[in-house]
Amino acid sequence: MNQKSKISFLLAFTLIILASPRNFAQEISFGYMEAQSWYMVERSNWSTYKNGSYIGLTHRETRSQLRTGEQTPAGIVFSGFFYRLQRTTRDQLQTALPIDRDYAAKFTLSPKGSMRFTEDHGYPEYRDFPLLPEEPVKLGDRWIGTGVRCIDPRNTGQVTELPIVVEYRFEGESVFQGERVWKIAAKFATRYPTTIPISRLDRDLKNATGTHDVQILVSLETGALRAITDRLDETFTFMDNSTLRYRGSTAIYTSGTAVREGLAATLEQAASDLTSGNETRLPKKEQGGTTRRADGELKQSPEPGWVTEETDRGVRISIRNLQFSADSANLLDSEQPRLDAVAKALLAVPGGQFLVEGHTAATGKPIGEMELSIQRAKKVIEELCRRGLSAEQFIYRGFGGTVPLGDNATASGMALNRRVEITVME
Repeated sequence: MNQKSKISFLLAFTLIILASPRNFAQEISFGYMEAQSWYMVERSNWSTYKNGSYIGLTHRETRSQLRTGEQTPAGIVFSGFFYRLQRTTRDQLQTALPIDRDYAAKFTLSPKGSMRFTEDHGYPEYRDFPLLPEEPVKLGDRWIGTGVRCIDPRNTGQVTELPIVVEYRFEGESVFQGERVWKIAAKFATRYPTTIPISRLDRDLKNATGTHDVQILVSLETGALRAITDRLDETFTFMDNSTLRYRGSTAIYTSGTAVREGLAATLEQAASDLTSGNETRLPKKEQGGTTRRADGELKQSPEPGWVTEETDRGVRISIRNLQFSADSANLLDSEQPRLDAVAKALLAVPGGQFLVEGHTAATGKPIGEMELSIQRAKKVIEELCRRGLSAEQFIYRGFGGTVPLGDNATASGMALNRRVEITVME
């Protein structure tokens, strides 16, 4: 094949299939339309070996949201955030996960798929991958593409940009979660040192070797990426001759997102219903999956609902002056109507993903305040899940008293600072 067209599925380009999906004797052409905003989840589960000895399973997860910005002569501007989640040995599909770090990203994506960063902290990890040929392909056709993979094997923030050479093979039609998809296989190797210049390097990295077998699934109906599964086995050696080996898989799921029209209005209506006394309680989940309705007269929340805000991370619900028992994460009964109303609003966002952030007033105990803010964020998630949401829809973190809205020297200022904020990650 001649010149290749670099189309990055991870940036949610929509492909146009120009031939019948069932006639594999006929060549299939791939093209692209205007990029859309997208949401991505990357989950890694690896057996980990340190200096040759098995030390256990490593679980990492990154969730990200990117939005399209202006169209420039060089391409479309993307900006957003990548949230790296802490390792956990629990079932990641049944628990909300704490954020370890978050990283801002901003770059211009050219029509050919190259990326020019103006803010870069090593995410996204895969760049110019997958790459598709400009020319039509048929079943069994192969092509070669180059890309970059950003690695941080010790999870320290020291990123190395490794060039990769990928061999692709078009494998025809398959089915994924009941949906017809195109299937593309890919292989590439982890190699360092390399003769190709590297723009960013962890100077403690001495050697890297490994193999990657990748399966790429693309929707026949829309052309959007459905999933990438990377089965890997790679070993990193550092200048002190210590080694890390990871053996397992990384799964990447992406979905294009659209602005949820009327979301702010839905939130405002729910807040209005709360303050006017028109709200109704939602069923609560009990152990064993049964449900019941809370009995008794509803009590009015001490604060009128919440404040709805537009931020660069999405629509945010700021629930202020939440009432907890002193120095604990136990919510007072008077907050039940407000939580019912918040849950009702979030349930109106199909497939929604939510970032929950806890804040406290500052009382001169920063370590305790940080832990309390985390526990209160987790408590709000627990309460929302009892009202019909799923734990895997949430990620969370705490800020303690480090991001005040009001003056901690006054009662009204402290009330503003005692809050939990929920961002709808569009």
